[in-house]
Amino acid sequence: MSLQEQLAAAVAAHDSEKDSDRQRAIYHADIFPLLCTKFSAMPPDERPIDVLLVPVSNQHSPVLAAARWRPRLMVAIYSDVSAKHRGFVESQIERLSLGVTCDGVEITNIDANPALLYERIKQVIQPHLRAEPPNPHIAVDITGGTSVMSVGAAMAVSLVGGRFFYIRTPPHPENISRRQVGAEVAEQFHDPYVVFGDLKADEACNLAARHDYLGAQRAFDELTRSEGLATNQRERFTLLATIAQAYAAWDAFDLKGALAALVALPAVIWDRSVTDLPAELVDSIAPSLWEQRARLQSQRAVLERLSLTSDDMRDSRSTFAILRDDRESVLALLGSLYANALRREQQSRFDFAALLLYRSLELVSRRRLALIGIDAEDPRLGLAAQFRRLRERHDTLVAGFDVEEINRTSTARNKSLLAHGFRQIGEAEYSAFRAVADTVIDRFLQVEAQKPFASWSMDFSFVTLK
Repeated sequence: MSLQEQLAAAVAAHDSEKDSDRQRAIYHADIFPLLCTKFSAMPPDERPIDVLLVPVSNQHSPVLAAARWRPRLMVAIYSDVSAKHRGFVESQIERLSLGVTCDGVEITNIDANPALLYERIKQVIQPHLRAEPPNPHIAVDITGGTSVMSVGAAMAVSLVGGRFFYIRTPPHPENISRRQVGAEVAEQFHDPYVVFGDLKADEACNLAARHDYLGAQRAFDELTRSEGLATNQRERFTLLATIAQAYAAWDAFDLKGALAALVALPAVIWDRSVTDLPAELVDSIAPSLWEQRARLQSQRAVLERLSLTSDDMRDSRSTFAILRDDRESVLALLGSLYANALRREQQSRFDFAALLLYRSLELVSRRRLALIGIDAEDPRLGLAAQFRRLRERHDTLVAGFDVEEINRTSTARNKSLLAHGFRQIGEAEYSAFRAVADTVIDRFLQVEAQKPFASWSMDFSFVTLK
């Protein structure tokens, strides 16, 4: 008879028996060995399991788990009551001859002391942990054990990004209150992200909306590592993680790092000859992101220019020469500073925002001074003094503008913790300073670039990630 026929005969004998003790004997002597053979014959999991934790309440399910999943090391977790099964479990796993090393952990009074359970699990899995989750080579079979044992082991494995297995016995077709012995199936729990991934994605998008791009990158990266994701979902999360990585670097003024991340995006994003989102990419690139593609292209160009300018400075090109001769680099840096200030403002980090606006005004004044041959490198020539010098030289930028407004509104910034003082800037003080900065930058754009302030600043606003 085939294995399936032998199993069917054994199950029929079990079901025809009315005595429960006799049923257990048939299961132990006839059905269980056939299930071991059946599970052992199944192909191994594609990803090898280094450590399988198995809470034990009966003597059979740990052996079936070892037969099906074939871990390099199986660690059975025994309570005071289930410790009596240890000898049977270990001898049966050895008889399987599948190369599974079986070890056991016996924990006294386990239900009253789950902390001890966590400590023992930590000792077992710690040598096998990777530098960062997930750890799919670490798993737990939650079929047996008390509630505390199974839930505790599952929580510990979940923390490190491991996997979850169980031996499912379906209900009997003729009596739903009974289990259909002999029909046991070894299964893996679906990764919760397959169902709840949209919630995690919402969290990542919300982090980006709050300009926490490092947090958003980590959240999107975590989603890319989820089990069971469709290829297009993984590609979409990878794309969003890469943009978040670029923006996190840009916010930290790691311009080369930001550029490298943007360059790694799919080539179709940079292909200006492609106007419509290709149908085969609709699920990999969100249409809402495709609509913002032109801004990404502009931002890549900005980063490329700033990266080249940085290289030029290392090759002895002076700051003064760049300010005087390279208007596009000045505009690129000004946009980076100003947009960064607005993001800090939205986070209510007014001290940082004011610092960036102050630096923006310095860049504007030094550019205008460089055009008339004045190098404002001298630290004694502060921001207000620079604008007074422009007024003295009748520079177009300040024609009809009260330059003393800069001095009056920047006083609060000068007394902040990030400048020369010991207090934080309030929102009202910041708003007054920003209004002056906006006016100056708007005038600068009209004089230097003939660009509308609103459209210019939008080019430097980060795209919405969703």
